[in-house]
Amino acid sequence: MIWGLWGLNKSIYVVNTQIQTQDLQAQNVVTKDGVQLPSLDASLNYRVVDPVAAMTAAEDYRFTLFERALGRVTGEVREKDLEDLVSRDSERNLAIEGEEEGILMPEIGAQMVGLYITDISLPE
Repeated sequence: MIWGLWGLNKSIYVVNTQIQTQDLQAQNVVTKDGVQLPSLDASLNYRVVDPVAAMTAAEDYRFTLFERALGRVTGEVREKDLEDLVSRDSERNLAIEGEEEGILMPEIGAQMVGLYITDISLPE
């Protein structure tokens, strides 16, 4: 579903409420055992649950959402050893484990539905 919001200057803002995907890239992440990873790629699935909050609560709700997701991924990597990260090749849903409904962020009107580590660049 797509929502349109009328602004005071009679502009229309369109907010997509379908699940969307965004690629994220973190750089220079250090694991729990002190290994510095040159880069780390992740994929975020998200959706807008409150279009009015998404357009009014933050200057750019996407930027806020992407930064929080990236912080969540780097935080998870910092809590794991390199061996743990590499051994979980089949499913790297590390960032929101155990949260079946995803992560709701009502202050910006969005919800992280899935957050996956897609690629880990190992040091040479």
